[in-house]
Amino acid sequence: MTCNFLKSDFFFFIQKFILLSRLPFHTVGIFPFILGTVLAMYDGYFIRLDVLLFGILGTFFIMLATYLAGEYYDQDEDSEVISECKSRFSGGAQVIQQGFIRPSMVWLASLTALISAGCIGLYIWLGLETGPFTLPLGILGMIGGFLYSAKPVRWVSRGLGELWIAFCYGWLPIAAAYYLQTQTISYTLTFISVPIICSIVAVILINEFADYEADEKWGKRNLLVRTGMDTGIKVYLIFILTAIISALILAEWKFGSIVIMVPVFFLGFVLCSMAVRNWWKDFDRREWMCGGTILLNLSITLTWIIGFLW
Repeated sequence: MTCNFLKSDFFFFIQKFILLSRLPFHTVGIFPFILGTVLAMYDGYFIRLDVLLFGILGTFFIMLATYLAGEYYDQDEDSEVISECKSRFSGGAQVIQQGFIRPSMVWLASLTALISAGCIGLYIWLGLETGPFTLPLGILGMIGGFLYSAKPVRWVSRGLGELWIAFCYGWLPIAAAYYLQTQTISYTLTFISVPIICSIVAVILINEFADYEADEKWGKRNLLVRTGMDTGIKVYLIFILTAIISALILAEWKFGSIVIMVPVFFLGFVLCSMAVRNWWKDFDRREWMCGGTILLNLSITLTWIIGFLW
């Protein structure tokens, strides 16, 4: 009986920790990393599978440290929404607020993930001999990710959060993956990262609507708090339009045809229609916008991957 109880308790803890880890959201960092590797292969470089796998693992741990740090340092803001309608895309996992896992354990897990990422980075650099910029690129990801929420730096409270997100989920993973395979940086990856950057900023911006009042109360200086909701939705539209238009232009440049990006264009058009029709003012409809914007970001990245593999 005691053994069964302990086993049940352990699996409950694992379940809640997985919820904290936000595993589905790791795709927005891992897919661009894969894209950078595919682009290196497209440019004629030999791809090392060990570098790819350890690079993905390092990226995973950086994002894990980032998400767990957000859960720990955003406890006050996330507590504001515990009695309201909980969004699936913002407001934290509510695991700490409901008392399932102690805050100190979450902080320790975040620090452990960060140290693990650092150790993997050292191994990739020294063990796999991937070049002198291996560690600087990894450290940039740690600085932008972990310190997004972590005090005393806390980029999100300094009005720099979206800039770091654009960099760390847009250009950086593509460039890091490309560099690890080639020991150089291609100008092409900078161009193709533009629609990914714009779409990931749109993801963060639309997710901020659900937490607007709590973020404003607790001193977050994110983009939506600084612009207000009415202006914020216009900024969202600008990012979506820039993402789909740049994707079409770049597809024509690289592949000689925009056909591959047509589904991305229609998804972006639907999101723009939702924004213009004020779906962001309704909780349930805004959830569709949040999910659709994440899908747009992933679709752009996956379309690039397919295009370069084709």
